[in-house]
Amino acid sequence: MKVKKTESAVFYLSFEVVAALLGNIARPLSFPRGPKSIYRPYLPSALTDSGARFTMEAFIIEAFTLLGVALVVVGMRTYVRLTTVGIKGFQADDYLMLVAAGAYTVETYLAYSVGALWKGLANNAMTDEQRRLLDPNSEEFRLRVNGSKTQVAGWSTYTFLLWTIKAAICTFYLRLTEGLEYRKRIFTGFVLIFTTWVAVLLSILLGCRPLERNWQIYPNPGSKSPICCTQNTEC
Repeated sequence: MKVKKTESAVFYLSFEVVAALLGNIARPLSFPRGPKSIYRPYLPSALTDSGARFTMEAFIIEAFTLLGVALVVVGMRTYVRLTTVGIKGFQADDYLMLVAAGAYTVETYLAYSVGALWKGLANNAMTDEQRRLLDPNSEEFRLRVNGSKTQVAGWSTYTFLLWTIKAAICTFYLRLTEGLEYRKRIFTGFVLIFTTWVAVLLSILLGCRPLERNWQIYPNPGSKSPICCTQNTEC
């Protein structure tokens, strides 16, 4: 009986670990940008350039393959739990893994849209003169603003995904060690998970204030605070 419980514990825990690794791999990526100058007609280089097209295609294959594997793993885990304890026997870690699956799906789509919808553009890699002359009604302006907004949303969703998986693993250990002396340590883990998640989320949302400066084009939002330019490059 103890052997079966141990095997089941390892089986369930392997789902948490695999999902955590997959979530850690899939990050919002930056793609080759469109033209940096408004002095030439806007060309969606992320679609016309063969190298950029190959990069985008490779990313789509990788990102959605990892998402598919993760969803299969979470689905298998959920199926095993349903057949062993039923829906009424679900614990917090079971629901947290389903939440993580949803967050992973959203995060992957946001990462995909950075290149597919917004051509890899954001509010960075522009001179002050280019910022001043860029027409707020132009297509490039719209792409840069939406690209920057998507990056902020992607960072926030990615953080939520990883910390949800951490909470699921900690919850699983809480269930696994019921009646043992490890529960205080696990509760300490919950406190650390929550506080670090809040700290990281606040660093994303409050690192550039007010929030709309994260997608501001002109004046240069990074003249005093480079963090206001997305994609972690110079403004």
